[in-house]
Amino acid sequence: MINVSALLDHYDELQVLLSEQNDVPVFAPLSIQHLVGRQFQEYWQSQTQPESKSRRKSAQYWIDQIDTWISDQLIAEGIVPAHDVPMNTETPGHAFHRISKLIFERNKLEVACESPDVIAQERQEYHHRLAICMLQIDDITQGLQLLINEIHQGRKRHRSYQQIHMYNDPEMNNYLHQAERRMAG
Repeated sequence: MINVSALLDHYDELQVLLSEQNDVPVFAPLSIQHLVGRQFQEYWQSQTQPESKSRRKSAQYWIDQIDTWISDQLIAEGIVPAHDVPMNTETPGHAFHRISKLIFERNKLEVACESPDVIAQERQEYHHRLAICMLQIDDITQGLQLLINEIHQGRKRHRSYQQIHMYNDPEMNNYLHQAERRMAG
């Protein structure tokens, strides 16, 4: 089973390594540590190095990878929930992505709180935003751990969806289909 708090410890380690432009630890490629770490690394780099975006995988790619890994683990462990158990609206992959974004924001706020260039009123606002950010991280972490526990106990269903990008496909998006027809004739 996944221990969310232990995985979040890796975020802090990664943040330090990425900030210092050091190599990040390599985990087994098919492990949850690897997937969650890569998701955070990709998000961190997208925020700090926007010029190298073309090499990166999308946020949705890592969400899908995490959710697929969980699905594969459930199959391997023989966990099959009853057909009538509820399903969550957010997958663990999405929750990990939200946590990645919040941890990145938390780190920026911590730096701002310590900056000598910040006036007292701004510092107070940064501390307030930091407190809210940390509360959100705690709440999402607890909710995610609960979700993972319920999935592993068969009390929640988990399904891995590969994102369908209908909005760019004229066959699936009526607005684009109509625009193509207008342009053609």
